[in-house]
Amino acid sequence: ILNIEDVNATIQSDLAIAYKNSGRDPIDLYRKRFQGKPTNPSYGLQLVEALTEDSNYEEAITTLKRVIKLNTMSKRPYRILADLSMETDDLDGAASAYESLHNIDPNDESVTINISNVYLEKEDFRQALKWAEKSISLDRKSGDVFAQKAKVYYEGWTSFRDGDSKDDKIVATLAYNYYIKA
Repeated sequence: ILNIEDVNATIQSDLAIAYKNSGRDPIDLYRKRFQGKPTNPSYGLQLVEALTEDSNYEEAITTLKRVIKLNTMSKRPYRILADLSMETDDLDGAASAYESLHNIDPNDESVTINISNVYLEKEDFRQALKWAEKSISLDRKSGDVFAQKAKVYYEGWTSFRDGDSKDDKIVATLAYNYYIKA
């Protein structure tokens, strides 16, 4: 049937399931399906999922970028891209993906917390604090946003500690106060 109708989605889905159940790798099927219908983002996401399970992050990221071009307003591909970028230690890529996600949904404080965490990983405390403060402006009732700001202060304090200076005590107190608020 595939020789006659090689892009039949139902048949390819059933074949991919049969491949998985028999222990065979369905990546080539997913790749062929996405190549046959390159404008179908769900086919691309299925390929990304299979590539990620196979730890083929480079091709997964390349495929995700193609999927994103199909629909720049879809949040799921950006989340996956950010996660894969973190997995591959591409902190700039993760920050960019999360910031794009923030542009789509500027009211999601979890995204601003994730952006803050990426900047913490980069030891860019100024940007980490900026995003932590933005998360607080989105939801002043969430303990997570205050915990994030405390985390930024704490991480900055541990990175720049200078003995028992007055500045260290101020930053430590700020971190403590935000943890209490959380």
